[in-house]
Amino acid sequence: MPVRYWTSVWLRALSPSRVWFCSLDVSAKSRVVVTGDNMGHVILLSTDGKELWNLRMHKKKVAHVALNPCCDWLLATASIDQTVKIWDLRQIRGKTSFLYSLPHRHPVNAACFSLDGARLLTTDQNNEIRVYSASQWDSPLSLISHPHRHFQHLTPIKASWHPRHNLIVVGRYPDPNLKSCVPYELRTIDVFDGNSGKMMCQLYDPGYSGITSVRLEPANSDGRKPGLNEFNPMGDTLATAMGE
Repeated sequence: MPVRYWTSVWLRALSPSRVWFCSLDVSAKSRVVVTGDNMGHVILLSTDGKELWNLRMHKKKVAHVALNPCCDWLLATASIDQTVKIWDLRQIRGKTSFLYSLPHRHPVNAACFSLDGARLLTTDQNNEIRVYSASQWDSPLSLISHPHRHFQHLTPIKASWHPRHNLIVVGRYPDPNLKSCVPYELRTIDVFDGNSGKMMCQLYDPGYSGITSVRLEPANSDGRKPGLNEFNPMGDTLATAMGE
């Protein structure tokens, strides 16, 4: 597949130095790219770089955008304005044309659809993971208390789905302010049941005790790599990495 250089698109996004892209997703079927920026705008582009629309959909940074894998006209946006919103790309007219608004208690790092498109997984910047169901988007199916609080120089930890099974995988950053915290709690990779929210197992390598997150991200500005976890497509192998 040829590599495209979207020079004009990047110039529009980066020309004001205070504005930049924070999130991105692609639909190969619909041939569109959706991005979110740090000012609350969501931009829809064709795969040849043509801007289709640019609307301010959130009050603050759009930390994550996700297209539903089964209905690629269904878009979820997560913002540090403490909301996740679900949109129909075919009917967007402005910031109030969302299908559902899902308020959270803290800024939200991510909103990820399951592979069957029937559930939505959200991760806030403090200690809560939520699972929503398509049968009732506006009310969480389950709430999972989980320490992964955000720091300025730490890549935001984002929970994600196992590619084959109803499992949630997320990196743990122990928080002594939580009642569930125990002395010398480890920074593990936690696996939860997607229905019950029950902890299924924890993964830990004593040789590498750094923070682990669950999304592939670029290096930090100082060159250090944040925690990385990623399943292979079959879901039988999980690769993790942490640079000090």
